[in-house]
Parts: sequence; structure tokens; C-alpha cells
Amino acid sequence: MSNFIGSFRFKVSPKGRLSIPAPIREGLASGADKTFIILPGPEGCIEAYPLDEWIRRVKYLRSLPNRKKARIYKRKLLTHAVICKMDAQHRIIIPADLLRRAGIEDEVLIVGQLERLELWNPQTFEKREAEDDIPLEDILEEIEDEFDRRRREDRSEY
Repeated sequence: MSNFIGSFRFKVSPKGRLSIPAPIREGLASGADKTFIILPGPEGCIEAYPLDEWIRRVKYLRSLPNRKKARIYKRKLLTHAVICKMDAQHRIIIPADLLRRAGIEDEVLIVGQLERLELWNPQTFEKREAEDDIPLEDILEEIEDEFDRRRREDRSEY
């Protein structure tokens, strides 16, 4: 299972080449096959799923009922999705239309989100962080309550 934490600021070449930092490469599971699925993400970012995690996500997407909102969701998500395999120099190429959508020009902030990565324009990320300025204590209480509830229900370790 791939696992990503931390944040990294990197340059993006004019052709959309992005070097994948060593800590991220180390977080890739062998099942990822050095491959990412890149697609539009929420709140103005780009999401990058390693292949092993993308396969899990596809199972969920296939389970959605064939209703209008589910069709629209999959269409919006998958229309711009691309498969990117790292080259020998540990780089991927991000399509220009995805970079443009996220406002990423010459620099990107890569943010680990456990099973996936978020790619941000650094200024957009800072603005988002300021807008989402909720005290950590307030968030923790709600999230930890949900975590405890699930653990009691499942009687399993997270």
C-alpha cells in the first residue's frame, strides 16, 4: 500500500515534467509500478494516485449506481485523467490542460495525503490554508470521535 506524508516544493519544466522527490518514491508500493494516475482534484489541485491505490478507487467508482449524479461525477473525474509512468530520471509529465486548470506554472507544491498526492500552485495552497483556518483542536475532536466510533464498530485497529 502506497503511503505519502509531508510537502515538497519543486519546479515544473515548461513541458510539464515534474521530478518525483525521493521520499515520495520511497512511499510507493511495489504494486504501483512507478505509475501515477493524474486527474483534476478538488479545490483547485491536481490529484495523483499511485497505480495500486487507483485500482482500489476504480472498485469504488464501478460500485456507484448508474444514476445521473454518479455519471456526471465519473465523467468529470475521468475525462481528464491520464496515466503517467516515471522515467529513468524519476520524472512524470503532467498534461498542460491539468496544469492550467490548477494554475500551476513553474512551481508546484506536492502534498502527501496518505494514499494519494495533491499537486498545488503554492499561492493557491497558501490561500486555501488561510481560508480553511479552523483551529486544529476543533477538527481533531470531530475526526477523532468518528475514528473511535468506527474502531468500536469494527473492533479492528486502524
